[in-house]
Amino acid sequence: MEGITVQGLTKRYGEVVALDSVSFSIDGGSILGIIGPNGAGKTTLIRILSCLLRPDSGYAAIHGHRIPPCSDSVRRLFALLPQEVRAHFYTLTPLDYIYHYLRMRGYPREEARARARGGGRGVRDTVP
Repeated sequence: MEGITVQGLTKRYGEVVALDSVSFSIDGGSILGIIGPNGAGKTTLIRILSCLLRPDSGYAAIHGHRIPPCSDSVRRLFALLPQEVRAHFYTLTPLDYIYHYLRMRGYPREEARARARGGGRGVRDTVP
């Protein structure tokens, strides 16, 4: 199943190259962690994937929908769980966090529970 494809993404801020022809692909249903030192381009990549920023060159695709351009249908396909959350979620396990995130996005209780459990392969289930 198609997931995320990134091909030749490049983004510059003046003379600073934030992304330099980045390419990768992941299967649908996968969980992707983006790590690296400050200034590595993590935030720039996330901003492009979430349609907040246009690349200078290259493209990304989420489930076959190309970025750019960005449409509401593309925006609905991308979800982000940030490392730092300044709400009451700091006490939740990763699966709890996914469950509550899906509920806030309007998923019915049982579907959110099933999706959270399915996304946490190999992680101990603590979803109520």
